[in-house]
Amino acid sequence: MKPKQEICIEAINLKTRKLNGYKLLTVYSKEYGVLKLTGSKLGGRSEPFVHNHFYISFGKEDIHKIIQTEFIGYFSKLNLNLERMAHAWQYSDFLEACSEAQDERSPQIFDLLFNSLSSLQKTEDQFENISLQFLWQLSVLLGYKPNLGLCNLGQQCHLNQKLNQENWPNAFFDLEAGGVLCSACPEEPITAESIKILPNVYKALLLLEKGQISDNAKLNQFLLGLLQRYLQKHTCQKLKSLKVFSQLL
Repeated sequence: MKPKQEICIEAINLKTRKLNGYKLLTVYSKEYGVLKLTGSKLGGRSEPFVHNHFYISFGKEDIHKIIQTEFIGYFSKLNLNLERMAHAWQYSDFLEACSEAQDERSPQIFDLLFNSLSSLQKTEDQFENISLQFLWQLSVLLGYKPNLGLCNLGQQCHLNQKLNQENWPNAFFDLEAGGVLCSACPEEPITAESIKILPNVYKALLLLEKGQISDNAKLNQFLLGLLQRYLQKHTCQKLKSLKVFSQLL
């Protein structure tokens, strides 16, 4: 049996629970993705959304022991506003759910989490926009990026041909197939898990693909719900934070 390896990781705390006098931390680490850590006398360094260096005893077990912790920083403004917290908690839930679905370790995902929490802390009213970009980029990094032309016809697709015309065809975002198609597309069936979309929604999705955000707040709220349902479908998890999220906002 190989001895445990002592390593240092950089991580952001996602959740904290008590476990027989110890604290059980779920963290997202830059090096290993989601990890479960346990330790005592951690104080404020164990609170959610604290950024630490953890020196841990790393083995094949599901839970790794914390040897030492070095505090890096804290997203202190998140817990001063319910709406900020609701958005931050869904990031935590999605990352944990994604770890159940696949090996999601990625420095890019860590940077996405750090930057999104930093942006949430700074803004006063752009919460939906930040979460939209977080969920879209997360879907891209996980390989779940929604396809905005599932019929594979490119510029000949009815959606592209009719985008700026009055006779817009029936178009759907299909959760199961993983993207957008219209009723005239010959190559993909429309499943029961399809959400009808209008031209403004399709245009907003095209903007998201380019890293831009629509200035229509109601439209962005609809898109946020769409991406939440889409990622929840592909992680095969029912996320409690989304129920809380919908009740708070």
